[in-house]
Amino acid sequence: MKLEPMRDTLYQNEDSSGSFRFDQSVVEVFDDMIRRSVPGYGLTLEMIGVVAKRAFGSEGGIAYDLGCSLGASMFPILEQTSAQVIGLDLSPEMLTQAEERLAPRFRDRYTLQHADLTDYVFAHKARLIVSNFTLQFLPLEQRLSLLQKVYQALEPGGIFLMSEKLLFANEAENELLVDLHHTFKAAQGYSKMEIAGKREAIENVLLPETKDTHLARLHALGFQTPSCWYQCFNFSSFLAVKGE
Repeated sequence: MKLEPMRDTLYQNEDSSGSFRFDQSVVEVFDDMIRRSVPGYGLTLEMIGVVAKRAFGSEGGIAYDLGCSLGASMFPILEQTSAQVIGLDLSPEMLTQAEERLAPRFRDRYTLQHADLTDYVFAHKARLIVSNFTLQFLPLEQRLSLLQKVYQALEPGGIFLMSEKLLFANEAENELLVDLHHTFKAAQGYSKMEIAGKREAIENVLLPETKDTHLARLHALGFQTPSCWYQCFNFSSFLAVKGE
């Protein structure tokens, strides 16, 4: 029987303070937190499976999941292809839980590595690299370096799929979409106190960029026709292919 995820109540108290961290308290409620916080999160996971089918076809190969957390993005790749998947994350607590979830079904087809993405060296060429809401947690000045390594690690024709929270240059547009996101969270059962508490905790930890910034950077790196395939309010997903 599949157990229901533990409900996210981390910011129900006024004395909840400190910056957001991927520690054990977050791991325990992460499934519920991300489902109730990111509109369309389930769709991004489903489409990772679709993209993986295109990347691998009937062949095997290597896929990387950058910031794999509990392994949610690894599951559709493993289910839809015969690829070997390498999951990277900086949180030991996340990796421990991911191992428990993946091992029963995919024991010989994945590797989990404790890794800091800013200095990680890709050891294999990959057909697919996924970064599902991960880049946004890295320092701004270190993002280009990581994406350069991603581009170099992809095989010709390989695919990079990246999902991110967005910032909008137009202040009125940004305020509107932030407000709609908060309305979405309220509809998922979060109180005004919880929404405000989470926003304060994550303010200097999650640093979003504009859609144009993401697309221009991917294009400058050499990716073919980088595109935004999905957006809901201030959350988006991008797809980019390395030239043959």
